[in-house]
Amino acid sequence: MNASIHTQRSSRRFLLVFVMALLPLAALVILASIGNHARRDAAVQAAQREAAAGAVLLADRLAATLEATIAIAPLIDDPPAPRPEASMEPLDHAGNNAAALRALRDDAHAGFSPAGLPMRVLAGLRVWENHRDPRDAEALAALAGDETPSILSPAIFAKLGDTARAEEWWRGERARAALRQHPGLDPQGQWIATNDGWLWVAREANRLHFVEAPNLTATPELPAWADWHVAWNGLPTSGDEVLARREIAAAGAPLLEITERDPGSILDAAKRAERWNWLVLLAVGMLACAALVQMRRTMVREHNLAELKAQFVSSVSHELRAPVGSIRLMAEGLHEGRIKGGAAREFLRLIASEGARLGHMIENVLDLTRIDEGRKRYQPEESDLRAVAADATRLITPHAEGRELRIETRLAEATAHIDAAAIRQALLNLLENAVKFSPHGGTIILTLDAAPDGGWLLRVSDQGPGIPPAEHRRVFERFHRLGNELQRETQGCGIGLGIVKSIVEAHGGSVAVADTTPPGATLEIHLP
Repeated sequence: MNASIHTQRSSRRFLLVFVMALLPLAALVILASIGNHARRDAAVQAAQREAAAGAVLLADRLAATLEATIAIAPLIDDPPAPRPEASMEPLDHAGNNAAALRALRDDAHAGFSPAGLPMRVLAGLRVWENHRDPRDAEALAALAGDETPSILSPAIFAKLGDTARAEEWWRGERARAALRQHPGLDPQGQWIATNDGWLWVAREANRLHFVEAPNLTATPELPAWADWHVAWNGLPTSGDEVLARREIAAAGAPLLEITERDPGSILDAAKRAERWNWLVLLAVGMLACAALVQMRRTMVREHNLAELKAQFVSSVSHELRAPVGSIRLMAEGLHEGRIKGGAAREFLRLIASEGARLGHMIENVLDLTRIDEGRKRYQPEESDLRAVAADATRLITPHAEGRELRIETRLAEATAHIDAAAIRQALLNLLENAVKFSPHGGTIILTLDAAPDGGWLLRVSDQGPGIPPAEHRRVFERFHRLGNELQRETQGCGIGLGIVKSIVEAHGGSVAVADTTPPGATLEIHLP
């Protein structure tokens, strides 16, 4: 509660200082903006008049360009509509007879095949493939292009090597594809956005009139500071500083917009003054912001240090109280002779266990000091990683048995270049953490497997309450623990997992929460 009140007070003080620092800056920004806008208004109005006059001339030129690029494409059934009543008999009867095939090709009433394909095109294709007569090729190209176009047309142009007609066909196909995607097309035509740009399409009976947005290269009568572009769908764009708009009287009336290429070129004199104004304001603002950020960081750091100090003192006091009290009571009982026989041996075992736990905690605190001061040195050498894991299990087993916990090990043969004592300490910290959070009668599993990248994975899994996803990163921070320090049931002072992280990273590895699926959690060490 006190920490929360302190945090709220600090935030209010910082907010007050922040507002007091920004108010003068805001006033300066407002005054500078008013002055800049006043200088710009007259020049912008003159520029708008000049742009409107240039837009009239440019729109006329663009309209002429668009009218000259309108193309026509036939409409076809894609896919063709089946015609069950039709027959292939005329084509079969003609066989490979050139005269009969040409007669069928030239018959305007030849009809369609059952698949919906033009019979004339099929006959023309067969006679050309059989005789390769240039006149047959020209007749076939005319049929596929204008007289009886179909889905066969592009393949026929490819066979004939007629690249001009093929290109013309595919241009029309883009228009037909746009029509299929927009069946509710305006009969008068409209501009449609495609993957290749803008396309204007208008339908008339069984033909399409279309225009692909050309690469307009007209040289407009515009001043050097002005730029222009076309909104093909006829709607104004959201571009800044639009000086003039005018419809282009062709192909759906797209919209011509005249904009400023470089606003500073219109207001050269104002631009220089404005630049200096904003640079000075920016420098002042950056200096103020830097000071505020530094002040905020200092306040947060001091608050965090005070909170961490209080948490650490509370944790260490809590940790020392129970084992020291137990050792003292059991030692007094043995000294006074009230405990004898098997009970005395059990008391001695408990004293040794509590002493070992205190020694491990003190070693963790000393290691933390050495790491912070840069005095911690590791001596890596080729070591039996399996033996190190087994040794850590042996050391933690008495503590686990005191809580009626069972430790299972699944250890593969492994050799790694490590400081065996440091890795053993890291494993002990993980196992001790698992013992703290495991329920009585639970099982802790220690596994050692090969990692996919050729390294080694050490996993410690427990059956405790798990770790919330929001705590996955913070759980390895020093002094960070879940819950309130004075109400927490689990032992520890919040430095064990932080030491694990320091040891593992010093070996070039990493440690992470691998799994938190309830019940329990899995912490994983990856060693190279």
